Amino acid sequence: MMLKKMFAMALAGTLCAVPVAFAQNGGNTGREESIEELYLTNPALQIAYEAARSDDRESKLLALSQLTAMIDEGVSKEEEVQIAAILRDLASQGTTIIIREKGRLVNYYVDVRREACRVLATVKSDEAKKRAVAVLIEVLKYDDDPIVKSNAAYSLGVIGLNENEESARAIARALESQDYVAPNDHFAYSGAIALEKIAKANNGIFDPLVMQVLVKITQGNYNRSVKDKAFSVLQTLRTYSR
Repeated sequence: MMLKKMFAMALAGTLCAVPVAFAQNGGNTGREESIEELYLTNPALQIAYEAARSDDRESKLLALSQLTAMIDEGVSKEEEVQIAAILRDLASQGTTIIIREKGRLVNYYVDVRREACRVLATVKSDEAKKRAVAVLIEVLKYDDDPIVKSNAAYSLGVIGLNENEESARAIARALESQDYVAPNDHFAYSGAIALEKIAKANNGIFDPLVMQVLVKITQGNYNRSVKDKAFSVLQTLRTYSR
């Protein structure tokens, strides 16, 4: 059945260009329905798009595998921007893109969001990276799963862009919002690593909030390895000057 479905998608893709739009019945995206009026002319990208917009989790995971393979094999800059647009919606399933059936949330796909955040770090063109950063910052703001946030923060570190300190500040704010009594060690450690990577890529981070949050981690209810990492990153940040 899956092969038949994929063949039908591919056949449809050869007949017309597909606008990238993710309006889903019953969903409340909190954003415009159309993703910048992008059009897909690559048949493989059309197939991934159709799988991504399917309601079921398995199809979305299949789309992520296809998009990963396309990035690895190499695509045009325009196609990478289109891939980033698809990944944005996959990274938002169940958080800012909500589908309910009889009042029940049916698209809360944590594994899809986690993998989408990871794949966003692999785009190569400058424009796609900028769009990936915007998506990952949005994930840090709205997602409630600490592992999704860990992946988002780490991906920001891998990409390394930090225009106007936006990436570093987004990570710091997400870390600051953690539960004081029972914070998540994995997210804190990933966030510290990401801040370290961003600092190295940009010759420093100078937002005061970043320093404040790292100090709080060294003094907070975290395990020793997390505290040590936060302290190490603090020491690294202090070596930079404007």
